[in-house]
Amino acid sequence: MNALKTLQIVETINTDAHGATCNPITRVAALAVIRNSFAKKLVEDLSALFDMGGKLGEQLMDDAVRMLTNSPKSYGKAAIVGIGGDVE
Repeated sequence: MNALKTLQIVETINTDAHGATCNPITRVAALAVIRNSFAKKLVEDLSALFDMGGKLGEQLMDDAVRMLTNSPKSYGKAAIVGIGGDVE
């Protein structure tokens, strides 16, 4: 599995919601663009994409954690289906 593109974004928050200085909070986002070999097809077994997602997630998380200034406190994940993907 080769990612066509990867992108890492770092955000540092230095003030709270009221504008008062707070301990810095660092957020990191790691993104990847992959080629979906199932695009424009009806496929019942998507397990190959699950396996690819697991490997890609490990790679992206390693990159993201290295960019943090402290140990991680929480995480989230998301996926987007682009043009030619099946509508859920």
